[in-house]
Amino acid sequence: MSGARRVFGIDLGTTFSCIARVEENGRPVVIPNSENDRTTPSVVYFESEDNVAVGKSARAEAPLSPELVVSAVKRHMGDPEWKRIMQGREVTPTDVSAHILQRLVRDAETITGEAITEAVITCPAYFGVAQKEATKQAGELAGLIVRYVVPEPTAAAVAYGLLETGGDETILVYDLGGGTFDITVLDIKAGSIAVVCTGGDHKLGGRNWDEALAESFAERLATVARVSKQAVKDDKETWEYLMEAAEGVKIGLSSREKVRTVLYHEGTRETVEVTREAFRDLTYGLLENTLMLTEELLKIAREKGHQQIDKMLLVGGSTHMPQVREALERRFPEFRALSFDPDEVVAKGAALMGLKCEMGDSIEALIERGFPREQAERTVAADLGLSLPTVRDLSRKTIRNVTSKSYGTDLYYEDVGRKRCLNLILMDEPVPAEREMRNRTVKDGQTGVSVACIENLERTRDEPFDFDPSWVIGTTHVAFTRPLPRGSQIVVRFTLSEDGLLTVYGEDLTTHQTATAVLRSDALLTAEDMERKRRRNVTIKVTS
Repeated sequence: MSGARRVFGIDLGTTFSCIARVEENGRPVVIPNSENDRTTPSVVYFESEDNVAVGKSARAEAPLSPELVVSAVKRHMGDPEWKRIMQGREVTPTDVSAHILQRLVRDAETITGEAITEAVITCPAYFGVAQKEATKQAGELAGLIVRYVVPEPTAAAVAYGLLETGGDETILVYDLGGGTFDITVLDIKAGSIAVVCTGGDHKLGGRNWDEALAESFAERLATVARVSKQAVKDDKETWEYLMEAAEGVKIGLSSREKVRTVLYHEGTRETVEVTREAFRDLTYGLLENTLMLTEELLKIAREKGHQQIDKMLLVGGSTHMPQVREALERRFPEFRALSFDPDEVVAKGAALMGLKCEMGDSIEALIERGFPREQAERTVAADLGLSLPTVRDLSRKTIRNVTSKSYGTDLYYEDVGRKRCLNLILMDEPVPAEREMRNRTVKDGQTGVSVACIENLERTRDEPFDFDPSWVIGTTHVAFTRPLPRGSQIVVRFTLSEDGLLTVYGEDLTTHQTATAVLRSDALLTAEDMERKRRRNVTIKVTS
């Protein structure tokens, strides 16, 4: 690409991850790993203090050394309480995710011969500020410049909108992955892709189907071995084996009507046969939850003026289960359900977003040098080896997301004698978004104001509602440029970036001086921690 900097796309998944780039013909492709697999298990084995294994080998180690293996860590991103001691060092979800990214990048660099420095990384649509920031920090710990943290359904819609659709459409992306469930309604037009509304459940995915089947296996083994079901489950080696067997049966039932497998526990051996119908009945409640969430989102979409959905796009590896399509077609017969590259479309969409970033930088740089836009686009198309229509289509297309949560702060109300919450930005508002709250200083000589940043699912603004301390995602302190007398007017302003990252500003209205506040959260690493962990990561060997 004539020495141009390439921005890669990474689908950082709960169960599997993959990395993609856009070829010179404008088509996104997934880069296989060192084992020639197109996806890599999101599993990390902490073999020693200075060596970690990521992928198949780590997964194979899970039944043997479960205390040293971490999987499905994406479900815990942004959770300050989730920490593990591995080989004498404390690791967080951010650390584990960084190792997964390091493996993906290392393999891709080996195969492509390119140095990978920049990436667009995907996340579930309903991730809040702390979860998105933690995802971004994982990329930075892996040595990447993270250009964008893009919601997975948006990435899928970008790929679909650029590669498949022939006209204006409103689509619903039903994204059932290994560990998370996303649903998003998007409006696709010739020059834009806009998210209408989004929802989901970050603890609902294919892994739950595995757990339901593994529970039934544990019950069967307990009966045969004449022990309690809990005794079977408490054996970590047995439980890991049952989860692996359950996943194998689930995958087999996607193409067959029945599958047999052998179960083991402390000398007990039992052969079981699972039919597709039995598996569907066993997991009925899980699938029903996704249908209820889909119905709720469609109601919100209709309230926003989107009465008709043209297509339902099935994304995520768990949509391979026949029961998913059957249930969706039964519940929503008016929709056309389309399975669109479910395992790779998110990474490919992220790669296209990366190309958009790359082209945008190059075009703007040429315009600043005096090039007319047409000429700048032609120059970039030639440099990247792409057709002019491809460059025009992608570089000029606007992509608009919405907030996944509402954001506000807590205020003390003297009339009720307690704190209440006041939202400034509501969920499903287009981003970037900015809202402000006016207030006054409460004492003479006040040099700043502390603000609690609250993330919630309430759709109420301008009216205070009951405060829940668990909603606080962090605090900020806005320092004024000078001490202010009591009663001075101040403004606190919340700003959400295009990828949903929060910045808080404060303004002294007597001088109109603005100060930026840093969000401090137990879920996020400080600049000092980031630098320390970067230096440490350089010494850790990541293997296949």
